[in-house]
Amino acid sequence: MTLAAAPHPMSVFRYLKTAWRLWLATGNAATVTVNTPASQAAASPLVVTGMVVADPSVPKPIEVKVNLNKDALFVAQQSGLVNATTGAWTVTFPGGTTTATATATVTPYAFAAGVGIGAVTTPNFTLT
Repeated sequence: MTLAAAPHPMSVFRYLKTAWRLWLATGNAATVTVNTPASQAAASPLVVTGMVVADPSVPKPIEVKVNLNKDALFVAQQSGLVNATTGAWTVTFPGGTTTATATATVTPYAFAAGVGIGAVTTPNFTLT
């Protein structure tokens, strides 16, 4: 997915709050990548990393919320901030959070708008 220019300048968005939220929700304001964690022992801390590249008009910092799911059921959530310069983010789940096959779903949030930019889910990975 590529970034699309904002349909209005920020001076207009200050008055069109709904238009701002809708533009963020389209997914055109940012692209999100998440690295699939390697299969590992469930007792080890699980580190999930990725990148968020956002339109310059999206307010910083951007928060990411990572949901850990086992068999499509929610298990745990961690959040972290995206580095404003590099766009990198990292969250760590404590060891023993879950076992078996899992996925991680990442949703970045723009603080000023309070809305998600678009979620990305990893392929399955194994925790033994």
